[in-house]
Amino acid sequence: MIASWVPATQNQPSSHQIMNILKLVNGKVEIREDSGSLVRTIWNGDSSGARWHGSDIAIAISRGKTELRKESGALIRVI
Repeated sequence: MIASWVPATQNQPSSHQIMNILKLVNGKVEIREDSGSLVRTIWNGDSSGARWHGSDIAIAISRGKTELRKESGALIRVI
């Protein structure tokens, strides 16, 4: 399992920031709240890694490619 976090909104004061966790289990990439509740599944496939890239998500796919996706899951580009 790989997990990382990022502030959910950039405009809130630091004492009131909501953190989102990016979780990777068995090739599935999920965004979760800091309480652990599921926000959204971004990738349900064969990913080997995922990390925040600003407010977007870079997903390393086991085929050797990397996909850059928005927090909503929409594809931005394949690298």
